[in-house]
Amino acid sequence: MRTSASWACFIAGPASAISCVPASVGDTLRVVRAPQSAAFGEVAVDGYDSPASIKAQWAGYHRTQTGDPAKLGAAIVQLAAMAAPPSQFFAGSDAVRAITADLGARLDAALAHQALSSSTDGAS
Repeated sequence: MRTSASWACFIAGPASAISCVPASVGDTLRVVRAPQSAAFGEVAVDGYDSPASIKAQWAGYHRTQTGDPAKLGAAIVQLAAMAAPPSQFFAGSDAVRAITADLGARLDAALAHQALSSSTDGAS
């Protein structure tokens, strides 16, 4: 269980998942506002889409995200102030719908193959 009062919270991925981890320095929450919602590299990697195509794909999302940025900011501040914040927080009802559907499908798949999974256990 986490007991530190200092947490760093960050947005990870397109599903608006907010992850909180123990802050490594100090007891303050530092909020950095970037001039854009995402930053992209310039190096092309064989087997992956080009940086230009990735930027073009994500450009349509820039400043068109649903939700209220001020409410998101308030939620992040609340998460950072919690003695034991969740390891992930999904911002917005659309994100909650998406993750609960995904988690439900993953749980169903795990339970459907539980006997096969358990058959690989070693001798106790």
